[in-house]
Amino acid sequence: MSQDPLIGQILGGARLLQRVSKGLLAGVYRGHYERLGIPVAVKVLTPKAMAQGMNKERFVREGRALAQLSHPNIIKIYNVGHEGGRYFFIIMDWIQDGMNLRQLAQTRPLTPAQSLKVVERLCDALEYIHSKGLIHRDVKPANVCLRRGGHPVLMDFSLIKDQHSDVKLTAPGTIMGTVNFMPPEQAQPGGPFGDVGPRSDVYSLGGTLYWLLTGKPPFKGRTPMETIIKLMREAPEPPSKHNTSLASCIDDLVLTTLSKRQEERPASARALADQIQSLFQHHAEELKAGRPPSLAEGGRPPATATPAPASAARASEAQWGSGSSQDQRLREEALASSGGDGAAPPPSPAPGPQPANPAPA
Repeated sequence: MSQDPLIGQILGGARLLQRVSKGLLAGVYRGHYERLGIPVAVKVLTPKAMAQGMNKERFVREGRALAQLSHPNIIKIYNVGHEGGRYFFIIMDWIQDGMNLRQLAQTRPLTPAQSLKVVERLCDALEYIHSKGLIHRDVKPANVCLRRGGHPVLMDFSLIKDQHSDVKLTAPGTIMGTVNFMPPEQAQPGGPFGDVGPRSDVYSLGGTLYWLLTGKPPFKGRTPMETIIKLMREAPEPPSKHNTSLASCIDDLVLTTLSKRQEERPASARALADQIQSLFQHHAEELKAGRPPSLAEGGRPPATATPAPASAARASEAQWGSGSSQDQRLREEALASSGGDGAAPPPSPAPGPQPANPAPA
């Protein structure tokens, strides 16, 4: 196999040493930032993505958004730019020995108490982001890296939305995001569930907590569109159905964050953090009794033990977009079945057998 032509190149002062991942839109490289003498991660837009101007605009917007953020639970950047208009890059902190939450589920899943602490810290990061008028729009396990000591870092701001900007980079009817963790208002842009806002990120963070507690996403269909129909029509199962060691107070917290109606979710990321702190104050013994999903149901690892390749994961889930008339019809059918007003009816009968592996997180 031919070597990546970017290996050994210097972009923005960082020499690229090794490609560590590649998606449809960008590749990530381990590099050495020569000016500071430190290891860095370098995100580079792929040539195929470069061919579409809108992708370049999104990439630049991600870099600019990260440049204005400084928070211990948000990935730090050192440089953003391009080399002669050919290679667009973002140079970020390299998290040594870090592991994203999706990978963690395959090796050493967290206890419920640890998961709640991770989410509490992420609430602080989201509250900070929202105070800047920004919405992340893709909070999920794969976009959170855990440093040594359990310190979570929120990454990948490629779908960041500036609520104060009139610039629109997404065509009408297009769904952007990760369907397993997106809220109904993101799956039905401009529909009766309202507009995407801070409580949309709260929903996705609740979905991430669901994953940490159960090893499964809140909703999973056989296709991305089937997943969207489920999240718009059905109520999520209580986490304790998949991890019987969980206390009912955890069920209540998680299901509230996954409410179809935005007004029924915690009012803000800060409000969710306050609810988590209250659990530790009033239900400490119940939380302590909870076990990781791999141990609670027989000692086997969750079904994420064989993840899909990164490129396939992104193709099928991570930045899935749809604007076809057939997909629009399916969304309309899902809305019609929910009464058209955002209310969630009782769960429909379960469909046929599901794939063994959950969707990429």
